[in-house]
Amino acid sequence: MTKNSLVCGIQHNNKYIFIFLKALHLISITNDIIHSLDLLQDSTKQTEKKYLESPIISIITPEWYYSTSEEIPNSIEIRWNPFYTYLRGKVDSTLNTINPELYEDQFESTFSCWYQPYHYLPRKSWGIHIRYDSLVRMALKFAKNCQLLNSSINSSITSSFFYFFTHNLYHYLFENAVTLLEIILKKPLLYQKYQYDIYEPSFNSSNCLEEILANRYLLDKCENFLLDKKYIYKIISGKVEGYKDYLKYSKKKFLLQNRRLLFKVLYGEENNRNIEPIEQIMHIEDSINLSYHKIPIFINYIPKELQIN
Repeated sequence: MTKNSLVCGIQHNNKYIFIFLKALHLISITNDIIHSLDLLQDSTKQTEKKYLESPIISIITPEWYYSTSEEIPNSIEIRWNPFYTYLRGKVDSTLNTINPELYEDQFESTFSCWYQPYHYLPRKSWGIHIRYDSLVRMALKFAKNCQLLNSSINSSITSSFFYFFTHNLYHYLFENAVTLLEIILKKPLLYQKYQYDIYEPSFNSSNCLEEILANRYLLDKCENFLLDKKYIYKIISGKVEGYKDYLKYSKKKFLLQNRRLLFKVLYGEENNRNIEPIEQIMHIEDSINLSYHKIPIFINYIPKELQIN
């Protein structure tokens, strides 16, 4: 079987299931794919309630999960120039009101950005979410500390956006891979069970492989979005558990850990170390054509005030 073959196999219960498909970087999450996922989930008559609510709600707090947000028009291409033009007029009025040194933005662990999976209903806000104040804070840090940007605040705003976007792009691609497994194997709830039983308990710890690999992906792909790799390396090499161990997984190790993460989902075991070659299902290390991927992107502004009875 060649790397470019459209035929691939997954070992499951000591059998190989062969399927025909395009590599992941050519597949978009269309209404047909989501519809297929819905039909599969409908076949599960009795689903435990704990698998119906996304763990991201408790991780980034209900206040931010239900915060006031604005969806970026999907007509804007996910490239530097279109976002430079779009974002430039969004933040000018607040650049002098936010102190970038008062808060350290660390992706989901500080509610700075997050990915809401399409596996959970309702889907009106599935996609990538970036907090507005985090976007501005990180832009100010880029402008001050990243030499390649020459203190250009407009370029720094775009850099800040793609910094958060690229980390979350990994989460989106990973959910795609699991969705394909669910449909192919006719095994609903693989993703929800993984989120509840493995991802949430390990979040903010050195066992949270998905967040570690999301940072590895960010470092490896940042230059695709004109980000300064040396500066990205510097700012993500912090002390936050569950994110900082990305340095262990460069090149081939990144590939192997992607396999391992997918098999954690397939078998529902945190300590599963299976690394069978399944790159036609999860080819995350390849560059992708984002024109095939219509990912909703939101800027989140004000946290929702919760009523306490």
